[in-house]
Amino acid sequence: MDPVTLFLVRCQLLVWKIPHSPSSVFCLEGSLWLTRTADQEDYLLGSGESMLLKPGVWVVQALEASRVQKRTLGKTKEVAHGETGLFPVLQRL
Repeated sequence: MDPVTLFLVRCQLLVWKIPHSPSSVFCLEGSLWLTRTADQEDYLLGSGESMLLKPGVWVVQALEASRVQKRTLGKTKEVAHGETGLFPVLQRL
């Protein structure tokens, strides 16, 4: 999906509901505080940093004037139980 880029003023809040597919968030400028419902951790992102947003409701606050980009990631293909890496997949080819 195409990314969404937003400009936030200091102390501006966003509430993002991330459904089943995770999203990524990039702090392009400024600094951000993030938290998720049912998660005891808080997260800080500075300019140039990014993180994966797991499904849930996220609150994002600009700690200063900031530019943030959110991108919904596509569904990821799960590896069969007990298999890791490409070697088991290549063996089946």
